[in-house]
Amino acid sequence: MAVFGPGVQPSVTADDRTLATIRGVSDNYHGNLHICRNYSRNDLPDQLNTSFWCSGFPSDVTVAEILGVIQHCGKIYSIHVNRGRATRYGCAACKLVFFSVSGATRFFDRYVSTRSFVVRGHRIYVVRNRVKVKEQEGLPANASRCILVTGQSSIVNNEYLLDFFMGHMKFQMDRIVAHFNIEFDCSTIEFRFGSYRAQASHAMALLTGNCLLNAAGVTAQYVRDPCDI
Repeated sequence: MAVFGPGVQPSVTADDRTLATIRGVSDNYHGNLHICRNYSRNDLPDQLNTSFWCSGFPSDVTVAEILGVIQHCGKIYSIHVNRGRATRYGCAACKLVFFSVSGATRFFDRYVSTRSFVVRGHRIYVVRNRVKVKEQEGLPANASRCILVTGQSSIVNNEYLLDFFMGHMKFQMDRIVAHFNIEFDCSTIEFRFGSYRAQASHAMALLTGNCLLNAAGVTAQYVRDPCDI
């Protein structure tokens, strides 16, 4: 699985494990434990929990393979593939979070209760994540992990924009899709990030807040997540 961008995943210290226990999250967690949204919502009923723990993937599974199986459910808020599990159990696992309770419920009904979540021949074991996440609120209605970028072909191309993103953030890419554009010397490319959280949301801020890109007429908009179709 390709992970793009600067930075190295930090090691987990004894103090981190102690704080994780207090916050109600895994003691192997590598995120920022000082951010409220990373705490577990232990008071949240299971049916309102939008987060799942999925295990039993091939050790080299990709974000694209996991998300490519999910259809007719809902928008993906975030996904994190845990490679630490590969060493211990010979397989990989992931935390999968939906934007909404309705999306999480459809995923549960479609794949979990029927045990039909299969990736590369591996039947995936899925449970509600013990680190509970409530439905996302206060985000734009069209917020998505997928961004459609349009502009001059010299700028809107895989090489230029991937380098641009990599210089500012760390991310996982599901896939990149070129869209047909009838205008001369103009390209339209869809970037499907692994997550909206800290990836597509950050990329959108970079694209819309960059003076040079704005002056060149580059535009960006969220488009529908294929997992929601």
